[in-house]
Amino acid sequence: MRARLLAGMSKRHRWVRPVMGAVVVVLLGLQLGAASAEPRDVLVASIDLSPDAYDVTLPDKLGVLEASEHRVQSFETPGRLEAVAAEGRSIAAGLEVARLDADLERSRVRQAELQLRDARSQLQRIAGLKRSEVASEKAHEDAVTAVGLREAELDAAREQLERKTLRAPFDGVIAETLADPGEVVGAGTPIAMLMQFDALVLSVGVPGYQVGRVRKGAEVSVSVPALPDERFPGVVDRVAPAAAEGRHLFEVEILVPNAQGRLRPGMSARAAIVTNTLQHVVVAPLEAVVERSGKRTVFLVESGRVRALDVADAPLHGDHVLIAISGEGVELVVRGQQALRDGTAVRVDNTILRAVDTAR
Repeated sequence: MRARLLAGMSKRHRWVRPVMGAVVVVLLGLQLGAASAEPRDVLVASIDLSPDAYDVTLPDKLGVLEASEHRVQSFETPGRLEAVAAEGRSIAAGLEVARLDADLERSRVRQAELQLRDARSQLQRIAGLKRSEVASEKAHEDAVTAVGLREAELDAAREQLERKTLRAPFDGVIAETLADPGEVVGAGTPIAMLMQFDALVLSVGVPGYQVGRVRKGAEVSVSVPALPDERFPGVVDRVAPAAAEGRHLFEVEILVPNAQGRLRPGMSARAAIVTNTLQHVVVAPLEAVVERSGKRTVFLVESGRVRALDVADAPLHGDHVLIAISGEGVELVVRGQQALRDGTAVRVDNTILRAVDTAR
């Protein structure tokens, strides 16, 4: 009987052991499955952005710089050109640009001065005789008239002499001389080109759908290929009331100060016209934006989790979105945002950015 009992127990042990093993495997599987079901932090990369004022500009407009004032000067009378200022010379308003031979005119001035001096001496003598009642009132009046005539003759002679000299109508630079000393020039013959370089004018064309955003006095940032690392300030001086004939562009004139003389007429230039200035905004790259259900969203990192921020109404400018914020700054997700939802736990690892930049 004992043998039968032992044989029965061995049969039971043969099925108990496999069952117990299966139970252990199931329990371990449940534990591992529970562990693997725990949410993991999403790996993202981010950038820190600080708010600042931001100028909203139109896309750059092309144009050519021109002198704000320029004048081709010529004489009113013919003559032989005696002298002309050298090209490139700076000249103040009122100073001589060129002169004609004026020996005859100078001689006439000297003669008129002598005649006036004699007439004044005669008037002084007649006035003395009149006080002594030796000269008549008529003689005194004739002497006064003679002085007046001689003064008029002297003024006319001096005017004729002055016409032999060209003077600068404004502060400027002799951009070009168009005649050489010794030449006989006629009235109206171009002698020299005077330009004002202290301020230049840049004329650009603005399409009709943009011109409504341009205002006189608006700030402009100007760049020139000749000086690629510099920007020059300008200001809108005039907006044409109508588009140019046969075109859909409105002419906008931009005044560009040039006190240091680094810019030159004829240089090509680009103008970024400021149409609005936004205060306390961050400039986020467009790649940080997620499009979902027709809405634009960005994600901000806050204490290990992200906060979804709706930027559907935020203005786009080029490849950036302008986000108004009230705080001191934000940490913006720029990689890994496609897998995020509001409140998702994240782990920031910006080596992702460095790897992407290296790959580029």
